[in-house]
Amino acid sequence: MDKNLIDKQIERCKYPLKKYYRNFLDRIENHSGIKKEVHQEGVKAGKVCPGIEFKIGGYVKSPKCLYGKIFMNEAFFAFLWTTIYWLFTSFEKHHVEKNNALYQGKEFKLSKEADNQIKKAFDIFEWGLSLRKEYSGWPDGLLSFNEKDPWIEKISNIWLSSASFVFYHEYAHAQGINDEEAADDFAINNACLHDNVSEERDRTCNILGGISAVIALFFLIEIAKRIS
Repeated sequence: MDKNLIDKQIERCKYPLKKYYRNFLDRIENHSGIKKEVHQEGVKAGKVCPGIEFKIGGYVKSPKCLYGKIFMNEAFFAFLWTTIYWLFTSFEKHHVEKNNALYQGKEFKLSKEADNQIKKAFDIFEWGLSLRKEYSGWPDGLLSFNEKDPWIEKISNIWLSSASFVFYHEYAHAQGINDEEAADDFAINNACLHDNVSEERDRTCNILGGISAVIALFFLIEIAKRIS
């Protein structure tokens, strides 16, 4: 990949999430179950088109693969991130704390701070959902990426794994795997359960990312019979 061209394209992107786009490209190229050399062989064989067709602006569109080319758009990236932010904020700030209290035999009461965090996460999630219908700017009043926040870093790391799972699902189609369950298996093996991880916590993050991707994609299904 032409790094200078990629940097210029990323600079044109609208959302602050773009600070992680290079990390996403590095993840799918160098930290997955498929080595960079194998990617290059696929391109030479004509199975996979080099690069990703990435659209800036417009409403959320599910990633897809056409004739070996993978199409993704920035609104989908934002929608995926906000879904993960809501899921894990709600889980850790409410369910984990509640279970800990019950385990210790204590009465559980949600703190005002935690309640505010969960409400903010839901507001951000609702904005992400709105991107399914129309494009709008990032809600800076709700969440800013300007300050270093360990929680945002944690969510963004799960998002990287989640976006990688989605990419490898479409990459499976580029390889000629048309069955959706088989494409999911391919994504699980190459984005979640591969051996190219340095620590077990990275594998856990990858698994959480895959689960989050599947949950997020449910929100894009408009006709119930498409769920299989």
